[in-house]
Amino acid sequence: MRGDFSITSKLGLAAPLLFHLAIPTWATLTRTAGLGLNRETSWMFSALYPQIYLNPAYASTEKSRFVADFHNLAGDLAAQGALYLAWGKHTVGLLLGERASEVIWNTPEHPLSFFYTANTATQYVPDNRFIDPAHYLRINTAIVNSAGLALSDSATIFEPNYNPLTTKNAELIYTWSLGEFIVGAKAGLAHSHLQKERKTKLLSEDINLLKMQIPFSAGILWESKRPFLRSFDVAYHYDRYILANRYDEKDLQGRQVLAELRDRGAYDQKIQAKVSLAFLQNHLFHVRVQYGWSNTSTTARAKSEINTLCTVFTDCYFDLEDSYQRLGQQFSLGFSDEIRHDKNFVWFFGLLWQREEIHNSFDGYNYHTHTKREDATPYGNKAPVMQSFSLNELPIFLGLEGKIHEKISIRFGLNHALINRRKNLSGLAAYREKTISQRRSAGGYVYQTMEIERKGQAGVLSQAALGLSILPTENFSLDWLLNYAMLTQGPHALSGKMLEFSFAVGLTYIFADEI
Repeated sequence: MRGDFSITSKLGLAAPLLFHLAIPTWATLTRTAGLGLNRETSWMFSALYPQIYLNPAYASTEKSRFVADFHNLAGDLAAQGALYLAWGKHTVGLLLGERASEVIWNTPEHPLSFFYTANTATQYVPDNRFIDPAHYLRINTAIVNSAGLALSDSATIFEPNYNPLTTKNAELIYTWSLGEFIVGAKAGLAHSHLQKERKTKLLSEDINLLKMQIPFSAGILWESKRPFLRSFDVAYHYDRYILANRYDEKDLQGRQVLAELRDRGAYDQKIQAKVSLAFLQNHLFHVRVQYGWSNTSTTARAKSEINTLCTVFTDCYFDLEDSYQRLGQQFSLGFSDEIRHDKNFVWFFGLLWQREEIHNSFDGYNYHTHTKREDATPYGNKAPVMQSFSLNELPIFLGLEGKIHEKISIRFGLNHALINRRKNLSGLAAYREKTISQRRSAGGYVYQTMEIERKGQAGVLSQAALGLSILPTENFSLDWLLNYAMLTQGPHALSGKMLEFSFAVGLTYIFADEI
């Protein structure tokens, strides 16, 4: 089995213990979580299943099998699985239940979210939300004499959870082995569409909400036969995000009322590389670097040709546009060391430094006057607003896995945040933030700069995990992850809290080596 460890060469007193890096016969997301790792950090421990998501070339080690994971994390019950078919040098897989981007689609708080608007703080209006569609695109609060959708429903185009996008429809993966080299590719689709329409004697209304995420990744894996260089891999990831939310109404005279929120060519890209080295006995070292950049900019538009709605708009021209530019970049550098003492016990230590920068700007425009939009408050014009966020993280990881029985393995994981140890109440990392806003005064425009560090009030410094694997038959395995809060808080009779006994369960069934 290629997932085993063996000594393949001896070079004097410095004879290295060489690790076979391919994914083992039994591997699930649940097993990874039991080591205190997730999909993004699975590279720290060789032969973990989620490396398929980091580099699709790793799927070449899958035989014809079925893999499934069921988990309940923070009350979020979900399932995902995959079916792999292998023949000769080829492997094809179908992945279901894969998550869409939580940050992009399902939160208004993260600076890269499609639904995030600027939070500016000036000496006049502390932490005032600048361009808020519900305030500036006054179409959201308009009321007409209609028993249909009505203009009040147009607010849904700015709500991330009204037409949620949480899970990808499907992903396909393919690999081809070419000697020491393996190439792989993965592509998929996440799609969510909601449409409502109504026609009355007075008007016709239509709401159309569309969200799409189109992921693609490609990678190369080189499994070296050299004593010290065990493997090298490189991968590229691209996600295209499409947002097209629109409310459209027409009355008997054909006059239009329109509100829409659209992306501006949004995407997320990453390139990463990892090398695995075995130049010390019983050690396998992994070094990984990743760089990513993203654009989640959007445009919000409000337009009305019905003069009777004048009182509910900021002005009577009803042709306004807000531009939201959100640009991000991320860099990470990681290191881990696997240490095997014997054939039944291995542990690892890892470090991961991450740097993230986000640069946002928010602007408004009045198409009738061809001028920048003005704030309706007494504090004058605050457009544009420019924000920058920076984040440094340095978590440390420690985990072990060992056999306690021929058919039972147990594992433990721990990670501790050395830098950026807290998160805010929404679960977001505590960014360092700088905001530059503009306001109008008697002598012209004044730019104000504000620098703050949002210190989180919630969060933990350390997280632990405990899991085990059972191999009841030659073709079937079961992975299990304990809810470790049961150990620290006790069952309901002691803590008064309803705690699930298990966080996750993973299943693997092999029906053939090849088809």
